[in-house]
Amino acid sequence: MHDGCSYNGPERGSRKSTISQIKRIYAPNKYAFDTHDLKARRVLDASVQHINSTLQARFTSRMLRLQDKPMPPRPPGPRDS
Repeated sequence: MHDGCSYNGPERGSRKSTISQIKRIYAPNKYAFDTHDLKARRVLDASVQHINSTLQARFTSRMLRLQDKPMPPRPPGPRDS
């Protein structure tokens, strides 16, 4: 996953750029992560993945809910009488 040179992730918002932001915060030394144990990196990966999938699921369900809702009929007002 870590190729050493993709320090700034690709486009913003992607999983890789999120991880590189975390790396920048917690490991200012570019190669500090290579000396860390793999377990910590796996945990970090998993948590980032979990956050991203949670946000994606929330967004998707919200969009689907908005699509499914028919526009509520307007209550008859004084203009209709």
